[in-house]
Amino acid sequence: MNFLVLIEALGNMARLDVLAIMVVGIFVGLLFGVIPGISGITAISILLSFMWGMDPVLALTFILAVNSATSQGGSVTSILLNVPGDATNAATLLDGYPMAQKGMASRALGIVLTGSAVGGLFGGLVLLSILPVMKVVVMSFGSPETFMLILLGLIFTALIARTTLLKGFIAGCLGLILSFFGLQQATAVSRFDFNCMYMEDGIQLIPLILGIFAIPEVIDMMVEGETSVQSSGFTQKASDTIEGVKDVFRNIGLTLRCSTIGTIVGFVPGLGAGAATFMAYAHAKQTSKHPEQFGTGAIEGVIGPESASNAKEGSALVTTLGFGIPASAGTALLLSGFLVVGIQPGPKMLTENLHLSVWLGWTAIIANVGSSFLMLLTARQMTKILYLHVRFLGPLVLAAVAIGSFSNRGTFLDVLMTFAFGAIGYGAAKAGYPRVPIVLGFILGKMAETYFLISVSAFGPFFFLKPISLCILAVILLTVAYEIRSRIRLRRKGVIASA
Repeated sequence: MNFLVLIEALGNMARLDVLAIMVVGIFVGLLFGVIPGISGITAISILLSFMWGMDPVLALTFILAVNSATSQGGSVTSILLNVPGDATNAATLLDGYPMAQKGMASRALGIVLTGSAVGGLFGGLVLLSILPVMKVVVMSFGSPETFMLILLGLIFTALIARTTLLKGFIAGCLGLILSFFGLQQATAVSRFDFNCMYMEDGIQLIPLILGIFAIPEVIDMMVEGETSVQSSGFTQKASDTIEGVKDVFRNIGLTLRCSTIGTIVGFVPGLGAGAATFMAYAHAKQTSKHPEQFGTGAIEGVIGPESASNAKEGSALVTTLGFGIPASAGTALLLSGFLVVGIQPGPKMLTENLHLSVWLGWTAIIANVGSSFLMLLTARQMTKILYLHVRFLGPLVLAAVAIGSFSNRGTFLDVLMTFAFGAIGYGAAKAGYPRVPIVLGFILGKMAETYFLISVSAFGPFFFLKPISLCILAVILLTVAYEIRSRIRLRRKGVIASA
């Protein structure tokens, strides 16, 4: 790719109308992001109707800025309220919220926003650099390779548990079972629908996540104390936010590795940011010198998923731009945005519309970094929400959860389902079962089944005997062996209990 194209596209970003529409998109994305359940998918679906008649460049800049900023807004509620904006932010709350409870909310926000900016920059640069060779990269992943990558994610369902492998495995299996409810995509057979029309579409992700994580937290909040932090007299300082920024660069190796994980996952259609963040979290835990601290406010546990989350966005655009194949639900709606303004994604995006592809790459980078910078300026003020008395904060969180779950599909049954999963999440937490494997098993379960059936049908029972598949299998075996070795060592030290 001509270097002058990169410079020309970057220079065009200085247009006043482009900068103005990007700033508006960032603010709109942050606004949608801080409302639990109102994800980037929901935001784009609502805003698509406003794209009719707009200049294609301005319209796509606006939508991409909205999509880039929503994850940052969701990270704020994950840290301050233990309520994820959507699946993208679910891994962040595992250590982000415990940091806030310890009076380190500003530091956690500094880590999140800086990690997101670095990850977004990394993913955007990958997009710009790989545009000329994107076809070779994307076409190397067929159904067998995709299934093996999903299998790697499923292995993490047990490994990320802080307690025992057995409890993590049981929780992951529960998530897998829940993913099988509803219509089976390959055979069109409805399963576990209980003769109920609502269940024919299966269990929805937003009610599951909000119920599993948010409702138990509200119950604990109402039972245990007056504020959601351990020390109501603690004052957040601007220097705490700066310390969080420094934490990311102190752990720059982990940041870049997790950004790489997010980028690789982003190339594979269907996996999504939820899988990327949990894989990055598991990697951060496995490579940490103190894995026993994860879940109690470990800095690495916040850096990992946030770096992967935004890095994934750049590579997810690769298949969307080059082949018109969306890599996730978010890019599927972005694809709709292309069609709305009269642009057909595909090979022509690398020839006739190369300048537009490069423009979008720069937009992804600037929107990610810009939204992180704007949030950093107000990080200390945002932490004041932690000191609200639970008589005010609890009902506000419940209202936000109800609105978020209802907005998912506009049905009150989703709200009821959210509270049903809240009971399951509360029971799991009290019994010592990790809740994250439930979500990860649910996210990956249906995709694993679909790609497995396709792989067996196309290549037979030994479909995994392909170069890339064997490499991923080797990574799986090494990951399991390393985890078992680490747990044996920690068990000898008395850090964790035996399974």
